[in-house]
Amino acid sequence: MGFGEYLKEMNKAFHAEDPAEYRLPKNQRMLEQYLLLYGRDDLEDYTTPSFDTVRVMIRAAAPSSNESRELIRDLQTILDRHPIAGVTATVTGSTALGVRTMKVMVDDQINNIGQTVIVIWLIMVGVLRSWGLALLFLLPNLFPIVINFGLMGALGIPLDSGTSLIAASAFGIIVDDTVHFFSTFGAHRKRGMGVAQALEITTFEKGEASVASFLIMGIAFGVLTLSHFQPILFFGLLNIFILVMGMVGDQVFLKSVLTLWARWADRASAPPTAVNNPDRISH
Repeated sequence: MGFGEYLKEMNKAFHAEDPAEYRLPKNQRMLEQYLLLYGRDDLEDYTTPSFDTVRVMIRAAAPSSNESRELIRDLQTILDRHPIAGVTATVTGSTALGVRTMKVMVDDQINNIGQTVIVIWLIMVGVLRSWGLALLFLLPNLFPIVINFGLMGALGIPLDSGTSLIAASAFGIIVDDTVHFFSTFGAHRKRGMGVAQALEITTFEKGEASVASFLIMGIAFGVLTLSHFQPILFFGLLNIFILVMGMVGDQVFLKSVLTLWARWADRASAPPTAVNNPDRISH
């Protein structure tokens, strides 16, 4: 809908809404009469008083952020392919603003997660005295976040002001249990325990606290699922999902990775006669 379409609507209205009259007025005098009757105020939605800027409004079905981004890109491509001398065209409006805002949110989210991961990894390198174990430390914490974004994409959950905060907040919550687990596990290993025994004792010592923490946080985020405001509702549901995946990551995925890493380290460092001993690991 633009200035031209507005004039066509005028012409049709003055001809008893005849569809055949949906066209521009026949001459300038007729146009002047229309504008005199309707008034210039009605034109403010389509052009400036000096007529040097014109707005064309487009209504299209683009419910998701991806569809909106593709729509903006297609419109800009059409404008670039059909340039008009002396005329500058720009895609504006709430949809274009939403697409730009979403891009800023996604970029900031990626930078935030990246910086958090690097800082925590460097801290764990100093704590564990091993860059390899520090990398293993990150795996169970990144695992729920990756699964979360996969679930959002599969279910079409939009990335908005609420859901964009999930990854950073969830990483800060999940990493606590992993720190306790690694610290206790490392302490038992320093006492000379084998990997299997250290994992078993660490599970008994920290498992109950991890489950209790999971239940408390799950109930807390569960309150948000009672909200009728969709961003808050999704924020609560997805945080509960991440907590479940974090529990699976710590109790299953992490232990499996540590066991496999221990066997690989044994085979890489042990003499040939001890390669098949899975309970040895070099520091």
